[in-house]
Amino acid sequence: MGVDASWPLQRAIFRALEAVPEVRARLADRCHAERAMAGGDAELVGESVLRIESWTARAWHSATFDGQEHDIRLHLVADDGEDATRRLGAAIVACLHDADLPLPGHALIELAFESSETRYDAESRRHHCLFRFRALTVSD
Repeated sequence: MGVDASWPLQRAIFRALEAVPEVRARLADRCHAERAMAGGDAELVGESVLRIESWTARAWHSATFDGQEHDIRLHLVADDGEDATRRLGAAIVACLHDADLPLPGHALIELAFESSETRYDAESRRHHCLFRFRALTVSD
């Protein structure tokens, strides 16, 4: 099997998101490639943040290529109202779905939006959006 594409793909995803004006304006420097920790958004009260909820990479290969299938789950925690949070979520999906991202040492075959879930946490008064993407990569 080829070299793991997870780290280059993570970096490319967050670079692409940071280039989107609405994402940059609403999240500033709060797009993080680090995974969210259980209860880890408690210190972020008063801020919106986008983090990796989970990331799974599986072997995806044949006799002619080595690659990986990635299950990517992003978690948006937002203090803005529901409409603003949904608009930000739509901008995130529009940026990443079918994106052509550069991956040194790899090629991104597909990056596809699969699903999202939005909920409001009355206790923290924050909106949570969970996004699931699927990516296929091959090693150069």
